[in-house]
This record gives sequence, C-alpha cells and structure tokens, in this order.
Amino acid sequence: MDLVRLLNIDTWDLLPNSEKRRVAETVEGEMADWLQLLGIESFCVGGLSSEIAQFRHLATGLVLHLIPGGSYLRGSRTSSWTFDKPVCEVAIKPFFIGETPVIQSTWDRFGGRDQRSWHGPFHPIEKVSVEDLSNWLENFEDLRLPSESEWEYAARGKAETKYFWGDEMDARYVWFKDNSGMETQSVEHHRDFRNAFGLIDVLGNVWEWCEDDFLDSYADARTDSIAYRSETAERSHVYRGGAWNSRAPNVVLSNRNGRGVNYRFSMIGFRVAASLRLTGSQ
Repeated sequence: MDLVRLLNIDTWDLLPNSEKRRVAETVEGEMADWLQLLGIESFCVGGLSSEIAQFRHLATGLVLHLIPGGSYLRGSRTSSWTFDKPVCEVAIKPFFIGETPVIQSTWDRFGGRDQRSWHGPFHPIEKVSVEDLSNWLENFEDLRLPSESEWEYAARGKAETKYFWGDEMDARYVWFKDNSGMETQSVEHHRDFRNAFGLIDVLGNVWEWCEDDFLDSYADARTDSIAYRSETAERSHVYRGGAWNSRAPNVVLSNRNGRGVNYRFSMIGFRVAASLRLTGSQ
C-alpha cells in the first residue's frame, strides 16, 4: 500500500470511508509501539470539510491528528506586514499534529519547567521557552515541534482566508483580546469550534512555538515541510497563531513573530507534532 500517495489530500478526500479506515489501520500497524487509532472523524467549517484520522499518543495520552499532505499558499497578499511575504506555494508531507496546545496537566505529568501565569489542568501551558519545551520533549523520542510550514498548513485546514473560518472575525472560534478576559482559557471550550482539520485553538489562546529560526520575510525560506535553520549565533524561534491578548487583525493565519530560545512570556505555549515514519510500506 502506497501510504504517502493515499495520504495526499487530493487522493485522501476521494477515498471511500472503508478505504480511509484501512489506511489509518495500516498506519497504526506501522507505529503500534507509540500510537493507537481512535477513529476517523469529519470536521466542517466555513464551507470546508475533512475526514481526519485521530490517534492516541500512548506515552502522553495526547490526541494527534494525521494531517494529509498537500500544498498551500503561505503568507498574505493583503496584509501591511513584510514578514508574511512573498506569497509562495509550499509542499507538505503527511504528518501528525496535536489536537490542542499542550495543556498544563500533560506538561506537569512529565516534569515540565515553566513560569506559568495561570493555573488550570485544561489550560494551555504558557511562559515556556524553546529551551524549556525542548527539554520536555526529550522524554519522547517521537514528538517534536511542528515546522512553521507544517503549522500554517495545519492551521489553515484548506482555508485561503484570513481566518480558518473566513475573512471576518467570529469570536466563537478564538480567544483574543475582546473575549478572553485577558487570560488563557480551557481548551475544552472550543471542542465544537475547530478548524477543518479538527484542531482546537490553533488561533488565539496562546501563540505556539515552531521549530524554525525566524526569518523577517519568506524570500529565503524553504518551500517544503522542513524547518529553517539559521547559521547565525543570534537565533530567534518562530511563534504563530496569536494569543489571549491579541487584537483581531493579529490572530490571522498569516501572522508570525520570533523570539530567542530563552524567552518566556504568558502568551506563548506550544503544540506537538510527529513525523509519519513508514518502514513496511512502499
């Protein structure tokens, strides 16, 4: 079975449900030492829909969504910023990404170091630096940060609009300055307000660290799934998605920023990703 071909979004969307299930079960068989298939669920928002295979990460209990590969237009033609230009097509391989930002109860269970501003088991962990979360991720050889290109592809969920639901702000989907009470909120609140790949709070609540070093434009950026690495000593990591204190124009899908690896702030957390590693398939 050619899983990479079947997990391309154009092919995946056309597969009958029985074939989707067979593909997902094959992936589970390949990765049974660290993943358990939960099922395939349909998600729809803004006229876009997908059927996404969901897996349990056995070591942490995190729910991971298997994102089909494909391509998308990265960046924005309409914003006044320069760091989200030039718009270019990016090709993404299938990969796994966390259903929600990592929450405090999961972080605490594995000894995470942080300086959190708020407390709640289902609130996203925040005020963690890239160094903090890198140390935490060393507990799990299969988990990592998403690359910036993977993050935007997953966050868009096929959308080419400002937000994953359309071009106008809809406060039902996002915690931002106008409705957050100026603090983080439980990820449980938005279980009925996901993007078309089934992801929760991919915009707002907390910004999310990515694996890439920050570039101030896409002129020299990669156009694939692989994270960009700077050769300079002064490295600054990308974070994406906006947060509880962001204004509506700043929680758009194209917005991005960067800080050093030791930077901690109450508006930044993270979401895990994992690679699709296939040993027995052609």
